[in-house]
Amino acid sequence: MRRLSSISSSFILSFLGLTLFTEAAIAQGRDSYVEQCLERDEAIVINACTTLIESGVESDRNLAVSHFHRGRAHFRNEDFDLAIQDFDQAIGFRPGFLNAFFQRGDVYLATEQYGLALQDYDEVLRLDPTDAIAFKYRGDVYLAQGNSERAIQDYDEALRLDPDDEAEAADARARAASMQ
Repeated sequence: MRRLSSISSSFILSFLGLTLFTEAAIAQGRDSYVEQCLERDEAIVINACTTLIESGVESDRNLAVSHFHRGRAHFRNEDFDLAIQDFDQAIGFRPGFLNAFFQRGDVYLATEQYGLALQDYDEVLRLDPTDAIAFKYRGDVYLAQGNSERAIQDYDEALRLDPDDEAEAADARARAASMQ
């Protein structure tokens, strides 16, 4: 009986050691995918983020971040539908994910879906009313729609909030003013 107990103890210790080694290897692999998910190379980002998303072990917050980064990679690849799907997923996992709304608004602006872009920039400004860049981009949407008065209001607010970005916002404001 004592021998059986000794064998059982050895087995349990070996099993625990193997389990800890396996968990450490998985964690190290996961850390590598997290780092790759932040790369600039779109193919690497898409692969790494997809691996994290499909792993089945990530928290909602981590899934939101993985979808966000993969969405940005799709946007840079001009895969707009896939980018929107990922930003939708990111927002689904984290409803107040300001950057996901902002990036999805950028996709809508790039694809001339101005009403949807306005909704997303409005949400960014609801979440952070001091986001000068969101005012500038929302001004770009208004300008693209031919609403120069609203565009000027947003460019003025962007300039007020971030005087250091004077050149770009001032240039956009001048374009809007010339349309009046």
